[in-house]
Amino acid sequence: MIDWLSTLAFAGVTIVAALIRSDVGHRWVDILAQFTAPGLLALLVAIVLVAILRLKRAVWAGFLAAVAVLACVAAQWFPPAGEPEPNAPVVRLYSANVYYLNDDVTAMRRSIEAADPDVIVLIELGREPMGRLDELLAGYPHRAGSMRLDETRGPSRSIIASRWPLRQIDNRPDGLHSVTAVAETPLGDVNIIGVHLTRPWPFQYQWGQISQTMALTDIRDSLQGPVIVAGDFN
Repeated sequence: MIDWLSTLAFAGVTIVAALIRSDVGHRWVDILAQFTAPGLLALLVAIVLVAILRLKRAVWAGFLAAVAVLACVAAQWFPPAGEPEPNAPVVRLYSANVYYLNDDVTAMRRSIEAADPDVIVLIELGREPMGRLDELLAGYPHRAGSMRLDETRGPSRSIIASRWPLRQIDNRPDGLHSVTAVAETPLGDVNIIGVHLTRPWPFQYQWGQISQTMALTDIRDSLQGPVIVAGDFN
């Protein structure tokens, strides 16, 4: 009985993994797709348990489920990446969520100086760092900022700063906390999007992060040329 129940459970996992890979677009499938890595770890533990119980049928079903889930995880762990051209100019980008209650501007500045970036994307800048922005972003005179976010215990903004000129793109009233600008780099114009997604279900309603990701996709589709999306994706 346990063997059959375990086999059916593993078969259910395989079906869910297949739905994730099929991109059906259903909200529950999209939500489950965000937890494939911890799901894979739990699945491996379950396979070990049924192996200890010598449930051969369940072990094989678990193995197939693990392969299916691994295919989902691999797409997240190893996304496709381009290859840099030899001797091409290099653009260094620094991105951090500094936390809206963090007032240690000195530590933030020290981290930026250590990275020595060309473009900076900072998420959740609170009152203190916003009041000392010239100190924090010394050497990065070109800046673009998001609308103020007041949903937390204190106001915060997202900022893009650059050594090179920036052209800010108007923020959209789409429920997404973001800032978009075009940096005039040695590589040519590069679109930079600084974004802070809400937490996924169960911390927010099912469509919360999904609808924000759709809004981010709309912004991306409206831009011409290379795009860098940085920030806190939760």
